[in-house]
Amino acid sequence: MTAPNQSGWKPAMIASKDGMHNGPSTTTGNRALMLEEPLLFEIGRADVTGVDLPAVDAAAPTRLAGLARSEPIGLVGLTEPEAVRHYTRLSR
Repeated sequence: MTAPNQSGWKPAMIASKDGMHNGPSTTTGNRALMLEEPLLFEIGRADVTGVDLPAVDAAAPTRLAGLARSEPIGLVGLTEPEAVRHYTRLSR
């Protein structure tokens, strides 16, 4: 099959407004069998969290003493459904 496409149509990735390729656009918006899944660090943001934790009293004594973190850990904040969807898409 070396004959060229008679209609002249060829598939193309359409860039979004920010210049990134988000995959082909569909009528329903369903990703279907798009097999490229971004990393968790590309999906989530470090300034949000999936859970709300109570405030900690800074003056409270701790048994961890010198093991406490001196800076943020740098993990992204995803909700549980976002994480489940991510790993479900990876398992396809």
